[in-house]
Amino acid sequence: MSKTVNGLVAACLGVSGAPLFGQTIADTAGSTRVETPATPVGASTAPIEDIVVTARRREEKIQAVPVSVTAVNSGVLERLRIDQPDKLQNIVPNLASTPLASTVGGAITFIRGVGTSELLLSVDSPIATYVDGVYLGRNVSANLGVIAPERAEVLRGPQGTLFGRNTTGGAISLATPRPKEHFALEVKGGIGSFRERYGQFRVDSGELGSTGLSAIVAFQHRQTNGIIDNPLTSGRDDPGAVNSDAVFAKIHGEWGGLRVDYSYDYANIHGAPGAFQISYASQAFRDYYGKSPSLGGAALVIDPERHGTLAFRPLPRQVVKSWGHALTAELDLSDALMVKSITAYRDYDATQPNAYAPSNLRGVTTGGVAEVGPFQSNAGTIRKQNQFSQEVQLLGTFDHLNFVIGGFYFEEDAEEVAPTSFTFLIPPGRTIGMPLASATNYAVKARSHAIFGQVSYHPPFADDRLELTAGGRYTRDRKSIAQTKPTGRSDQRSYDNFSYNVSLAYKLRPETLLFGRIGTGYRSGGFNARAGAGVDFVFAPEKVTSYELGLKSDWLGGIVRTNLAAFYTDYNDLQVTQYTGTGTGGGTGFTRNADATLKGFELETTVAPTRNLRIDGSVGYVKARFNRIFFPDPVTGELRNFAAISHFPYVPAWTAHGAIQYTFSPFDNGIEPSIRLDYSWRSRRWFHTNNLANLNPFNDRIAGAAYGLLGASVVLADIPIGGSKAQLTFFAENLLDADYRVQGIDFGSLGFAGNVYGTPRRLGADLKLAF
Repeated sequence: MSKTVNGLVAACLGVSGAPLFGQTIADTAGSTRVETPATPVGASTAPIEDIVVTARRREEKIQAVPVSVTAVNSGVLERLRIDQPDKLQNIVPNLASTPLASTVGGAITFIRGVGTSELLLSVDSPIATYVDGVYLGRNVSANLGVIAPERAEVLRGPQGTLFGRNTTGGAISLATPRPKEHFALEVKGGIGSFRERYGQFRVDSGELGSTGLSAIVAFQHRQTNGIIDNPLTSGRDDPGAVNSDAVFAKIHGEWGGLRVDYSYDYANIHGAPGAFQISYASQAFRDYYGKSPSLGGAALVIDPERHGTLAFRPLPRQVVKSWGHALTAELDLSDALMVKSITAYRDYDATQPNAYAPSNLRGVTTGGVAEVGPFQSNAGTIRKQNQFSQEVQLLGTFDHLNFVIGGFYFEEDAEEVAPTSFTFLIPPGRTIGMPLASATNYAVKARSHAIFGQVSYHPPFADDRLELTAGGRYTRDRKSIAQTKPTGRSDQRSYDNFSYNVSLAYKLRPETLLFGRIGTGYRSGGFNARAGAGVDFVFAPEKVTSYELGLKSDWLGGIVRTNLAAFYTDYNDLQVTQYTGTGTGGGTGFTRNADATLKGFELETTVAPTRNLRIDGSVGYVKARFNRIFFPDPVTGELRNFAAISHFPYVPAWTAHGAIQYTFSPFDNGIEPSIRLDYSWRSRRWFHTNNLANLNPFNDRIAGAAYGLLGASVVLADIPIGGSKAQLTFFAENLLDADYRVQGIDFGSLGFAGNVYGTPRRLGADLKLAF
């Protein structure tokens, strides 16, 4: 899946953006076109664009959908260089997403406080990612890196009725473009800090004769050095370095009432993971590794402050390859009925070595003075996954009734081989180290069947101002695992669930929608592939009930928009991952079920007082509280409820974003300049659930402090070059060069913990030519 997304993203970056103002309308396949509303001569304002979304599996204007959804069109995505889903967190309230620092091409995503940082292929994610309706099964493959979607939708809260599977927390839905109506060639390239450079092209065939067929072919190459200097390697192998190639192709056919889209994507990414910096350590750990220079070895840096230069063991670059096919067909059975089929196959293959410290560290071991290491995966984790999915929908649109019914099938085969090595300091003195090794090797299979339906009814007596919606979904999942390490075992489980959604919406006036919603969701149970002795191997399904009240409104003739949603969410058997480092198992951990409640709100506002000026702002708040979560007591070892001192990892209580954009009048030669400033802020967040001495004692110290990011861009559009147009963009990201933590790992009883820091200030320029 990851491959598919990576390829899609890479190939589509050349898509030209839709106008910032005007009405953006999506067709049923997910592409968009822009219709600018007529404005009286001399008018100084323009209505805010109304993006059409498919949040309920049909085209609807976002302001008319009784769902908490944020939609971003291609123009904003391109302007802000949002070429991968994790960057959406900078503009979407209550979305927390970050690249997986230990892997190239993965993402950790949380919506309204719920998500997972777990990489195990035996654990599903509660946040689903879709590309053109195709479900991506793994978070290790959900960071596209190279796609510029035509539209991105972030749906908050459980999506248990209409979307794929495992969407207890929310969903991110991306739509790629259809071919343009006429032949077009677009070339784009750019440079940036850290020796970043990229080039891409996109060719649209237009209609091929009178066949009804048209096509897109796109390619991108991108490379950048790392953001941390590793003196033991070249810049192309520094932490954060990437070298990638991606291809995307789509063929669209249209013959009367039949529309068919076939797409193919391929991505080949070579890179180095983010720099894990050891921030804190026990005194015994400091004393042990502090002797390395006197024993003829290298020094180990232990410092909570971000370093621009840091030594890491030289290892081969990580390699991630992904590819996929998707076939979408729509057939109009009548003016009121349409049948739609989405068929997809995806494949993902990754080799991911990882170093957490420099080479040539020396220490006293049980076999004398030898090279030692706190923790590392020199050979590299190998992950492979392939999936097939099939969805069929019947959609009906009548005067007062809309409905969708359908079926969904998903199958997945995945395997992981994860060898690690580490040094355990032997108590009581902890002056002697014991070099150890461990591995987590297993293969899993999953099969999921579902039938679903949803009906929306507009009673005639209410003049279409009232809408009643009800939907349900029955799901049956089957899973199996065969494992050889850390112990030999196998298991097979089946799970059943019925989820429902009920909403009531009423238009207080044509531009104001008040709605209430009750929805449920479900995430299947699974297997704890890292589990050792005394830890449950199987965990139960997760279930959620969410209550939501929202208001969507436009004011002053469409120049002010305010959307507000408040929610209360009740989780039963919430799947919580806890990572621990142990003396006999190295990197281990477990997934345990807990009960929790989350409540909060999102407020999004847009003001467009003139055609030239636009101001955006949003704020999100989530109060996440465990009611029940059991961990072993540090003293007695007995399981106790530690809800009062536990945190939701990776989740800030507050998120906020503000932006202002001004477009100047065109120069005499037609060039149109514009400037934009963006500022995003999020409050403190933890990276583990608690700081119990027997689990993650450094959790409070490695927590990420509140931080803000300022970005800026200057665009010169419609630059005349011969008979074509060019666009030149200058950009700055993290303009104030803030140091902020994006990930933290506490290795528990191994005696140390550390962080991965975000990207420092980046400056660059892009040039796009359209022929």
